[in-house]
This record gives sequence, C-alpha cells and structure tokens, in this order.
Amino acid sequence: MSAEKIADKLNAEGVLSPMEYKLSQDQGVQTGFRSSDKAKWYPSMIRRILENEIYTGVLVQGKTGTPNYKVKKCLPKEKEEWIRIEGTHAPVVSKQDYQMVQRLFKKDVRIPPGKEVVYPLCGYIFCQDCGKSMVRRHYTRGGKRYVYYVCSTHKAGKGCTSHMIPEESVTEAVLAAVRNQGEVVADMEKLLLAAEEAPARETNVQDYDRQIERLQELIRRSERFKMKLFESLQDGTLNRQEYDHFRENYNRQIRENEEAIKAVEKERELMINRNIRDHTWMEEFKRQRNVTALNRTVVVQIIDKILVTQEKEIEVHFRFGDQMEMYERFLEEYLEGKGGEQFGKEEQKRIG
Repeated sequence: MSAEKIADKLNAEGVLSPMEYKLSQDQGVQTGFRSSDKAKWYPSMIRRILENEIYTGVLVQGKTGTPNYKVKKCLPKEKEEWIRIEGTHAPVVSKQDYQMVQRLFKKDVRIPPGKEVVYPLCGYIFCQDCGKSMVRRHYTRGGKRYVYYVCSTHKAGKGCTSHMIPEESVTEAVLAAVRNQGEVVADMEKLLLAAEEAPARETNVQDYDRQIERLQELIRRSERFKMKLFESLQDGTLNRQEYDHFRENYNRQIRENEEAIKAVEKERELMINRNIRDHTWMEEFKRQRNVTALNRTVVVQIIDKILVTQEKEIEVHFRFGDQMEMYERFLEEYLEGKGGEQFGKEEQKRIG
C-alpha cells in the first residue's frame, strides 16, 4: 500500500493526525498552516514517519549543525555524521520491518489502476543483459488472459531483446528456488549448531591466525622484492619498462593478499562470535520451506533480485548473500574435519 493510500485510509477511518492528536490532548499547539478545520493525514507525513528510525528504539541526534564557528546558520548534515544511540527506549516496530520498508522505498514501483497493492514481483525482476527492469503486460486471446514480463528497454524501442516470459513460469521458478533455499538454510543451521558445540574451536581460530600470518609474510616478501627492483633499476640491471612491469606485478600480489587477509579476518571473527540464535535472517528462509504461494512479503523479506536471460532462464538472487558465503566457507572446512562425520552426505551436498 502506498503512502497516498495509507493517508486516505487513515482519514477515512477518522484516525487523528499528529496535529489533531496534540490538540485533543490540550497541548497548546498553534499553527498558521492549517488549510481546513481539521488537520488531515498527508502522504509526506506518512513517509516521514516510516523513515524515522526513532520508532525502532534508536535516538538520532545531530542532524543539523554549523560547519564552523564563523557560520551561525544550522545546515543539514550527512547521515554518516548523525549521532545514533540504540536502545534508548522501547521500539514500536522491529528493525527487520523498518529495514524492509526502507528497501521498498528504493524500489521503482507503481500500484496498478484499480488495485490496492502492487504485484509480488514488481521492482524485483530485471533483464540480465541490459540490467533494466522487466515490465508486466497482458493480452487476451480466445477469451483467455495471458500475463507476461518483457524487457523495458526493448519495449521502449531502445535496443536489447524482448526476453518475454510468462508470469506463471517466473512464479513457479521463484517458488521452487525459495523452497530450496529454505532447505539449504535449515541444513546449514544444523551444521552451525553442531560446530558451535565442537571442541575444535580454539584450534580452528589458530588455523585462521596462521593463514593471516602467512599472507602477511607474503606481503612483506613482495615489499622486499619491490625495494630490490628499484636497486636493479638504479644499477641498470632492469630498464624502465621491465621495472614498471615487475613493480605492478608485485603491487597486484600485495593487493590480492590484503583482500585475502580481510576475508580470513571476517571468517575468524565469525568463528569467535558465531551464535546461530543471533541470525534471525535464517528464520525468514526456514519459514518459506513449504510456501505454496508467492506473495509480496516473501519476495521483500528474502529476495534481492530476479534476472531473466535471453534463453528464458531465471536466476534468483537472495538477500544475505555475504552471510551465506561466509558460512559456506566455514562449513566446508568444518566438514573436511571430524565434524562432518555425524551428518549424511545428502545434507552436506545441499549446502555445498
């Protein structure tokens, strides 16, 4: 439901707007901006409330300020500069619901004429080749209504190909992918819970430390070789072209090893702090294992995007991809050890 629809519904049901509520509580509020006898709900008001993080229990301050002591006028600050304090009061809505609403605000969606809600896949299905959205269209033939998706770039006559695919085919493929992902996450949770109780935790952390130390040594080694390159350039052993080539090669090795260290550090942190109960996102996937119909809530909660190829193939990209990838790497190492002996090959195969 859009902000406009919500405002209309609240006005129709007689729900007091914030201004009218304050007046009803005799708070002595005065304003010169009233355009009618009774202050109404407006879409901008709805959106402002939905975007306000304070309802999640977070106090946000420092949204405005002066850039320096010479300037007296307060100016808006970048969001990164705001001061956020969590847990200052009881939340009205969960963080998950708040974040879901913010994601929806970023989607380019429109409510069809005569409808109250958007279609389940609206704003989530894209052409794989041009990256633009797929638009929903329909036609009637022989008294039967056919619904399909087509590439918006092609429809506008700006290139690409139609990528036309029946809505039914997309829905069936997405449903199957959602159910399968729910099973994968459920199996992953079992393994993570077992790993939580595994006695080899300290040993595994030491393994990560050794990996980091080895990568750091490779970086130091590349740095030493770079220094020797400069000496070789000075004494004429290498010409400038050779020097630039080898120097860039060592720089590339350093960058790759630095990225590898970051990845290992993330996995090490996961190893130390892992607690499956903290990851509520898994529950979202598990609840969808037996889903029978695709609705907007399912799509918004667990799907990032859906891509359609020219060959009518459908790729479903799920949210929480970083967490999944991190856990998969960790579990691969766990299953290679003794921990994998207590699970069947089928469970290991599903997550691998």
